[in-house]
Amino acid sequence: MDIDEVLMSEQMVPCTTLHDAQHLAWLDQTARQSQPLAADSRLSLPLWMAEPLHKRQNVEVELPEFYNDMYRQALRADAPHLDLRSQSDYYFDVGSQLSILLDGTRDLADHLLAGFASRYHGLLPAALNASTNADSSAIEEKLTLRERAISFFGRSAARDYSKWRAEKQRLEQSTLIRKKRHRNPIAHAR
Repeated sequence: MDIDEVLMSEQMVPCTTLHDAQHLAWLDQTARQSQPLAADSRLSLPLWMAEPLHKRQNVEVELPEFYNDMYRQALRADAPHLDLRSQSDYYFDVGSQLSILLDGTRDLADHLLAGFASRYHGLLPAALNASTNADSSAIEEKLTLRERAISFFGRSAARDYSKWRAEKQRLEQSTLIRKKRHRNPIAHAR
């Protein structure tokens, strides 16, 4: 696992317990600590904990508020301008993980894919055409961690390409290539 995967799995997701749980009342601040955690208790658990508990049918994982229909409509309508970072640095990663975990959310996966593609198509040209002196902080603060990495590598590639183009004037054709081009075309036909 890399560090981003570990940090992504720390995202809190809403859950509801399906059974009474002994010695877990500490997970719910409103529960009496001397009593078992009652069934139907609403908790916020990190994704890494909620996933195995959901698979064992101990909790029902729910989608966080920022994946609800209102956000999906906003993602469909104006994906490049949404501030997804304020919801989660790992918005697309967590959503993808949740769509796999909750089998009935294929709709979520489709919206995430369309939203990421829309944001990517706006991000890549902006990253490749940004001058080295341009302040991109206003754009960057709305981007998820993955999008910021794409932006950084896009700007880096554009910078390297510009540098290469500036050095290109010093490159000259190899003498072997020149000799090959000046050969007699009739000699090659035989």
